Amino acid sequence: MEATTNPIGLLNALRGIAAWMVCMFHSAFIIKPFYPELLPLLDWGQEGVYVFFVISGVVLPWSMEQGKYSFKNLDKFLLKRIVRLYPPFIISVLVFILGIWIMKDNRSFYDVEIIERFMDSVTFLVPFKESKWVIEVYWTLFVEFQYYIYLALVFPFLASNKLYVRLMAYYGTLALTFISHFFVPVHTKENLFFHLPVFALGFSLFLYYKKNISKLEFWSGVIAALCVGLFNIYDQLVLGTHITIVAGCTFLAIYFIKRGPKWLNFIGDVSYSYYLFHLFFVSFIYGYFYHESQDGKLVWVVFAAIQVYAVLGAWIMYELIEKPSLAWTKKIRYRV
Repeated sequence: MEATTNPIGLLNALRGIAAWMVCMFHSAFIIKPFYPELLPLLDWGQEGVYVFFVISGVVLPWSMEQGKYSFKNLDKFLLKRIVRLYPPFIISVLVFILGIWIMKDNRSFYDVEIIERFMDSVTFLVPFKESKWVIEVYWTLFVEFQYYIYLALVFPFLASNKLYVRLMAYYGTLALTFISHFFVPVHTKENLFFHLPVFALGFSLFLYYKKNISKLEFWSGVIAALCVGLFNIYDQLVLGTHITIVAGCTFLAIYFIKRGPKWLNFIGDVSYSYYLFHLFFVSFIYGYFYHESQDGKLVWVVFAAIQVYAVLGAWIMYELIEKPSLAWTKKIRYRV
């Protein structure tokens, strides 16, 4: 997500927490043989993506407001998001494809499959072709991209100074979440509608910080988003409790806490690269240093090494790839 000047100082730290949660979840299998009782706790890490979704619900509208977004800038807005999203994303796909290709014994047999997975992942065609993502975390980028398109179309209504327009747009957004029932269950989490209540929590915070709504409107919208999310998400995937708790805690943290620790701000700066590349470092450390027969205490050394190397690797990728894409994004300006 694009950084922007705003009064919410905790967001960067929360990005760091979200990326760290996901990395912890994806490296939990190393601990499983020795400490299976910890898995229920580490499983919560997969919900870190919903921290990102709430933050997107705040930050993107804020940057659009600061840039005085209007429909005539729809193309510029989407171009900014593509330039921000795609360079690190494509490089990460190429890194994983190369890794998959190297690890295969019979490379020629897998070449067609690898190329197909690459093309389907970078074009977000996986859900439409019943294909496979190069790695599973890419479905979340597909959801984010859907959110960009949706926000570009409805932002002027959601941020309207007219109460009835704003309420129709906000509660209409919550109502749209039930469209997710019409999707094939295996692709439920890959559609935006399923996640709209989570994004709506962030948007409520944006309106609150914009000082555009009353406390009654604000808290009514928040409660409605939590209730709709809890009911719809639980009804479909029995995940409503976990997702709603994480999204709700993220909302409360942003609302009540104004600053985060500096070390988390650093991880927040590189969180997108951390999110994209952490599985590569998990696989690398696992492949070279981990053995199931090793001592249960030593497994914590490997586990800690994964977390450290994932952050260091994310920093390198941020400097080499993500930072230039951020600079390109800032050169794309809205029409006045």
